[in-house]
Amino acid sequence: MKYILAILITAFIAPAIYAVATVPGNYYVSSQGLNVRLAAGGDGKLVNTLPQNETVVVFEVQNGWARISEYFNGQAEGISGDVAHWVFARFLTASELQKNKQPPSDTSQENETSNPTKERKLSDPSPMDEAANLQSLISAAIESSDDFSKYKNAFILASEKLIKEGNCTLKEFEEMGGWWRSSNYIPEPVYFMYCGGMDQSNRVFLNTEKNIIFK
Repeated sequence: MKYILAILITAFIAPAIYAVATVPGNYYVSSQGLNVRLAAGGDGKLVNTLPQNETVVVFEVQNGWARISEYFNGQAEGISGDVAHWVFARFLTASELQKNKQPPSDTSQENETSNPTKERKLSDPSPMDEAANLQSLISAAIESSDDFSKYKNAFILASEKLIKEGNCTLKEFEEMGGWWRSSNYIPEPVYFMYCGGMDQSNRVFLNTEKNIIFK
């Protein structure tokens, strides 16, 4: 009976903790810094960053992006027409329980350098496992990319290369939501993302058919 009760409790609590924004309602910011943009996409103008546990009201959700304001005249932002504030919905949670949930401390660097001669335990992940895990994290971070289903492998491999070379971070891919189609190179399948900042000089481009990364 105790085991059945524990399972039932877990079934009800777990979804509440990890529920992300998919419909209008009140939510909390679950990441340590959530970018606010003037369009539902990674190329939208960045206007603000919300701190963790900030409360927001979601008016609608489109393709993984949540609108957290009414529409307003974009003239003040140097944009013609009506605009609104949008954030990546993945980093919004509906549960107040998330507010008290602290991210685990990153001890990987300490463990890596504290005893260089330590033998690898049988339970430690192999380099192959670690590579697969990184690719899995990247895939989840960039699944909102334009044409993701068509160029999934190219996006993942390019993202992995940029992260391993220190040009981009996984968090940047999470915040951007992935790769976005560049209108400057049509009809070429060229996509972009920002690494190291949000200026034009920080744009990194990827030609998915030629597997070429350039700036």
